[in-house]
Amino acid sequence: MIGLREDANIDEFAVLERAHRRLVINNITEVPWRVAFDVAMHAGARRPQLSVLALTNPKVGFPHFATRRSFLAPEIPSSNGAGTARGVAKLYSAAVSDDGDALFSADVREALAAPSKRGAVPDSDLVLHVPSRYHLGFRKPHPTFVFGATPGPGDGDGRAFGTTGIGGSMGFADPATGIGFGYVMNQLGVAMLDEPRNRRIRAALNRVLGV
Repeated sequence: MIGLREDANIDEFAVLERAHRRLVINNITEVPWRVAFDVAMHAGARRPQLSVLALTNPKVGFPHFATRRSFLAPEIPSSNGAGTARGVAKLYSAAVSDDGDALFSADVREALAAPSKRGAVPDSDLVLHVPSRYHLGFRKPHPTFVFGATPGPGDGDGRAFGTTGIGGSMGFADPATGIGFGYVMNQLGVAMLDEPRNRRIRAALNRVLGV
């Protein structure tokens, strides 16, 4: 859901909890040093930094404030989508389905499933300061962030597509297996991209699928 209806009960929405100190300490290596540097320069030296400006637009305040009605009410597709893990997984499953529940035409599915290859799409993320690949608005697998089927070295199968969200949430579709994946949580993480809890669940799924 994008945009909270006026008659929606905000109490039915899970409350996000800020990352506690132990989680931050245990996962400090998941935070790119460039992001920490940009935050220091932006706040301390009062020198605007692109990453900070992008990550604080719209201005929500602390990440756990993102479950307030004032943030969820506007329709901001890039920032305030809300749903269950099952709902996210079902949506992505439909994105690679060719049956009656198909979300996209065959041509669109083929375009989205274009393999992720070095040089085909930019590797530098000027906001998160981590290697990233995007295609048609979706994140694609990268040697440092592998998701979906991984039968080959490096980038793996490379046809999966999806996106990460606040605090470690993620959704993606895997054309190789027809799987739609959705992960959401209450306890916010600190990783900019490959959140450890999410990573462990994806690894378990791959073991079950044998990919």
